[in-house]
Amino acid sequence: MLNLQASNLFSVQGRVVVIIGGGSEGYFSRPGPDYGQAIAINGASKTFVLGRREDALRETAAPARDGVIIPIKCDITSKESLVSAYQALIAHISHVDILFANGDLLGPLMRPPLPKADGTLPSLSEIRDELFNVPMEEFTNVLDVNVTGSYYTVLAFLPLL
Repeated sequence: MLNLQASNLFSVQGRVVVIIGGGSEGYFSRPGPDYGQAIAINGASKTFVLGRREDALRETAAPARDGVIIPIKCDITSKESLVSAYQALIAHISHVDILFANGDLLGPLMRPPLPKADGTLPSLSEIRDELFNVPMEEFTNVLDVNVTGSYYTVLAFLPLL
């Protein structure tokens, strides 16, 4: 019979987990560090936190028991970095149970102009001018990390899944 209790369905007990963005702080929270520590506390056998900033990764790993959180430097926008991270992973493990492909870059804050003092709304041209002034690189950088980087992360670690 199938055990559909939440404690069984969502258990990380004994699992090998990889978290991308393991040292990153988001706009409203610290998803990488918080997830890494929560997963380790709840019984994962190994939790690998990957990210660009080694100091932040070490900080995420520090409170863990018996080295259960292992930091690995990785930039998901670089195939070479993903290959290096894969090599570092296979030095420790032969499989991954859970991969958080958590490319989590917040984009440019694009806000249309507010209504004028007299209550009239800005024209469509004014809205366009305001939003069009955001550098295209700021927008495409978000796609490079959150979409393309996450895609190549899954491909890089596919043999372990």
